[in-house]
Amino acid sequence: MRKFVQPFLSGLQKFANSPLSSPLLLIAGILIAGASAFFFVQTKLDTAWLDHEIIQIGINADPPFNVPIFSRETFIKHEIPYLLPTLGKFYILGVILCIPGFLVSLYRRRHGTWLKPITLFCLALLFAWLPYELAVSLPVALTSHLGEVPAPLFTILKTVLIGLLILSPALLAFYYARAALMERYVLQNFIVPFVFCFVGILAIWIIYDLSDNGPDFLDAKTPLLQIIWFYIQRLPQVVLLIMPVTLLLAILYSLGKMSRSNELISMLGAGKSLTSILKPIFVFGAMATLVCLILNYEWAPWAEGNQDSMLDKLNRKGEEKAAGINQMHHSEAENRTWFIGLIPFNLVENKLRNVEVRQRDESGRIVSTIFANSAFWFSKIGHWKFYNGRRILYNDPENSSPANRYVIEDFSSYDVDSPWSENPWKLISSSLKPEYLGIPQLTSYLKTNHDYTPSKLAPFRTHWHYRWSLPLSCLVIVLIAAPLGVVYSRRGILGGVASSIFIFALLVFTSHSFLALGKGNHLPPLVAAWLANLLFLVVGVALYWSKARNRELPKLSDIPNLFKSTR
Repeated sequence: MRKFVQPFLSGLQKFANSPLSSPLLLIAGILIAGASAFFFVQTKLDTAWLDHEIIQIGINADPPFNVPIFSRETFIKHEIPYLLPTLGKFYILGVILCIPGFLVSLYRRRHGTWLKPITLFCLALLFAWLPYELAVSLPVALTSHLGEVPAPLFTILKTVLIGLLILSPALLAFYYARAALMERYVLQNFIVPFVFCFVGILAIWIIYDLSDNGPDFLDAKTPLLQIIWFYIQRLPQVVLLIMPVTLLLAILYSLGKMSRSNELISMLGAGKSLTSILKPIFVFGAMATLVCLILNYEWAPWAEGNQDSMLDKLNRKGEEKAAGINQMHHSEAENRTWFIGLIPFNLVENKLRNVEVRQRDESGRIVSTIFANSAFWFSKIGHWKFYNGRRILYNDPENSSPANRYVIEDFSSYDVDSPWSENPWKLISSSLKPEYLGIPQLTSYLKTNHDYTPSKLAPFRTHWHYRWSLPLSCLVIVLIAAPLGVVYSRRGILGGVASSIFIFALLVFTSHSFLALGKGNHLPPLVAAWLANLLFLVVGVALYWSKARNRELPKLSDIPNLFKSTR
């Protein structure tokens, strides 16, 4: 037994010491996962094609559900978007197969650098996650499940941004590995207070939120794991909220500490410029801006909107999530009015609840009414189906007796005779809030409802631009706090801290004021979303330019003297 085990272990050790071991294991894991997914899709397509050939004649016998006879090529193009989500199962296989490459890279780590292990881990995670993300994003980008106009460009852009988020630790590790000794020192002095501030503010926020939602959790007897999952889902929203203030406090503390110990003066005296000293902080600020952009693209708005639905689910003792309650929609073109008791959060899988549909003729007389416990829209064929209800047909009162003025038909399921123009997206459009929509959803809303008035579309257009402009506040805060945090005397530290906090509060107030004006259609959406950040970006650049040239920063007490000198 030893004759076989010892050569095997020796060969395994030689392979682990080889510089090609980690990449080979990584590539092998990706290829095996990809091949498995490919054969899985082929099998699914063959099975679906056989089922389609068997049942298409029977389906065509039902007039409301006419299905065209597809060729195999057309059928595959039609079915692939619906089969792609099943590929998500293979990302687990990819992760498992990529773990050996990461472990081998840890075994071969040299000179105390974590660049290669972190890079391999990020690449393994990227290639393992990418098939799953494409499987979820492509159906959304190529097909319409609720009747909305797809936004393929912005859906694919979300995939690119998430890929950058996965690679961001590797990019930061690459910068740290190639940075000079002074840059590493400044970055270390900044990251430690940043982590403490971030964790501390996050803990304070969780305690405050628990004091508000804790009684609801206790009344619903929510399990601990479900509470933890509730706060994990809200993390994108919270990170986006506390990131600017965390950057502000960390910059002021780290630069203030280095100023008190005269480290900054020593670096400047050694011939280093202020830009080279603050370069690590600017790089970290750019990385924080990228992270906030990715979170604000879709996850943070979704987390904010999902918060109410999750709490509503707890209050309703585990029923399905509700995106809206007691909604009404009127179709002018069809003379049809909808009353919906409950709109589920996931309309692709769940049904509308407690639905009433009133059909009127051109004179305004009610022709028919449908009462149903639930209704579902089949996206593939564009038909509505009602379940467990009653249909009332009203006869003309002038040509019928009082006893025959209406006919009642009870049904367990009812298919409409012809396609209706209404779809779930139009029904819920009146209840959608722009604060809860990401960029792909806002784009679909604006394309679908392009015929609305400008005042009605103003909140959605403003928030579309605000999704892009809000992350820029992180970089603005860095540009403002960095020059104010660099002081050359102990007496100037408090003044820089006070000025930074005052400017930050003014930035938040101005940003929200312009946002409100844009939503009210008093300012163009582009101006309302970007003006505050651009104004304070100019202020930050001016402050940094003055500090880099060793000039005295302007003070509030100098403003009256400035007006006196102009007289």
